[in-house]
Amino acid sequence: MTDLIKNQVGRPRPDFFYRCYPDGNPPEGQPSFFELECTNPDLATIEEGRRSFPSGHSSFSFCLTIWLSLYMTAKLRVCQTGDTTRLLSTSHLLFVLVLPMASTLAAIGRTCDYKHHWQDVSCGSLLGAACGWIGYRQFYPRVTDKESGQSYIEQRAMSDESEKIYDLGNIS
Repeated sequence: MTDLIKNQVGRPRPDFFYRCYPDGNPPEGQPSFFELECTNPDLATIEEGRRSFPSGHSSFSFCLTIWLSLYMTAKLRVCQTGDTTRLLSTSHLLFVLVLPMASTLAAIGRTCDYKHHWQDVSCGSLLGAACGWIGYRQFYPRVTDKESGQSYIEQRAMSDESEKIYDLGNIS
């Protein structure tokens, strides 16, 4: 989705001027401010300079870390309130929150490297978080659900012995 949007929008990166004019000086006699002719012979660099929105690094890292955080939240049963078989641990919650914090730092780093505008990383982060959440919910129930640690396929296989989907082996 990110690449489709990048190709349609074509927003210039913050360093596009220096991609277009490597020496930092546009030649005299340009037609107008809005119709600048680039002097860089490397067309791939110029094309890549027009693919700023949304940030691919931000969307990929947020998609991955949101999915992993939801998965770890379910497996560690962080959101289970009535469960007395486990100890409530702050370290579990911190472990789950470290991943999105790392993605936030990666997104901020893209603006500090002068590769993206803040709008690019914000929209890329939201897009990635939404795709990570949708991807998780395709196969797993809500993290507050009692059986959140098992996928829908595992729940179906465990509940209906007459119609086995696959053999889970001897689970005890």
